[in-house]
Amino acid sequence: MRVEALGLVERVPHVGARVVTLTHRQLAEIYAVREALEGMAARLACAHITDARSIS
Repeated sequence: MRVEALGLVERVPHVGARVVTLTHRQLAEIYAVREALEGMAARLACAHITDARSIS
């Protein structure tokens, strides 16, 4: 499981999978990384944007 590898879900024997509880610090770190990645994605998208009329 990808979310399990990220540490967001844990498997409990004879119960199943459950979502882990994150601390405020962990959430802040996740959102800081997400903020940086989204900014980078927007910059890269803008750098590679083309005029739709020029695409045939």
